[in-house]
Amino acid sequence: MDLRTLAAEIGLELGEFLEVVDIFLDCSGEQLAELSAAFGRNDAGEVYAQSHSIKGAAVNLGLKKIAEIAENMEKCSRKGELSQISGEIGLLKESIADLADIRSSFGS
Repeated sequence: MDLRTLAAEIGLELGEFLEVVDIFLDCSGEQLAELSAAFGRNDAGEVYAQSHSIKGAAVNLGLKKIAEIAENMEKCSRKGELSQISGEIGLLKESIADLADIRSSFGS
């Protein structure tokens, strides 16, 4: 994932894009916690809401892998098929952690 290219694709300077990525990372951490808790409660509605929110933000930033994982979770939870997404939560966390690692390489 090349953050410079993603920034250019959505028309932002790199510094501006990094600020938005920081906000995404902060928010997605909270959303992942809520999503995991909702999954544990078998609350398909809340899993849907959190995965939908993560997907929307990821799409806006051009984070395709994160958006695809969240979209799959969104579709399964809409159908009430939470058993289909247990592995997806780990993939989503891993992908967001990878983004955080890449972001940290740019410093503050």
